[in-house]
Amino acid sequence: RGRYGEGLFPVVAVGETGDALGYGREILKALAEGGCPGFYFAHASGESFKRPDAYGKHELLAALASAKSAGRRAVVLAVGGGVNGNAMGMIAALTGADFIEVPTTLMHYNDATTSAKKAFSLVVNGEILSKNILGTFYLPQLVFCIS
Repeated sequence: RGRYGEGLFPVVAVGETGDALGYGREILKALAEGGCPGFYFAHASGESFKRPDAYGKHELLAALASAKSAGRRAVVLAVGGGVNGNAMGMIAALTGADFIEVPTTLMHYNDATTSAKKAFSLVVNGEILSKNILGTFYLPQLVFCIS
């Protein structure tokens, strides 16, 4: 299928700031134009949203499960800041998807290229009780830095 590979299913994930700037939609559009349509996942941004219920949304997990059931190769592209990369890396690890980070902040440039830690925090009523309490080590297959 297209130039990106047979059976590839991209999931482009972006926080609300990157979404407002159009970063994720531009990437998904380019992939679709190259013959590789996928799934767009926009979500709230910030450390207090780095929790399983904010990222483990039914529509996201259903899209990944459907793609895998159809024999497609799932690739999670985390576009934006460090929280997005951290949490979507955790989703990629838990679902066995390939993982690509597209950092758009200086902190995420560093995090994406030097840290394999991907995790969720324990957050109750918007208060972080324990940071990065549930996690794994999962390296991205590619880090694509844009500026």
